Amino acid sequence: MVLTALDHEETKLSALDLYAEDYILKPARYGEVVARIRSILRRTWLSCLPPSSVVRVNERLSLGFLRREARTPEGVFRLTPLESRFLQLLVQNVGHVVPNELILERLWGNRVGAASSYIVNEPALGYRFAIV
Repeated sequence: MVLTALDHEETKLSALDLYAEDYILKPARYGEVVARIRSILRRTWLSCLPPSSVVRVNERLSLGFLRREARTPEGVFRLTPLESRFLQLLVQNVGHVVPNELILERLWGNRVGAASSYIVNEPALGYRFAIV
């Protein structure tokens, strides 16, 4: 997070391009800064876990993102890299709806580009590719 008095677009873009999670101009209100920190922590808490950590969802499911596996009483299931990243994103945002744009950005990065406008969410059904 960048907290600064510099209100130049180039500085802001440079900071965000260098992986700043947020950019706040001073003087900033205390409540807003705290809310933005909480938001960053919600998005990144899982990446702060030691690599050997396993996330225990409940008594029936544990997720090991380093090994890309899901453990249930029925056995150990291997996850593809994409499945692992998708589950990790959902776990990082537990209890919240993850917007389509964020899913596309986090799973495929900048490679999807304009393709993201063609992917449409059909609530309670899934996704479809649409020509717009």
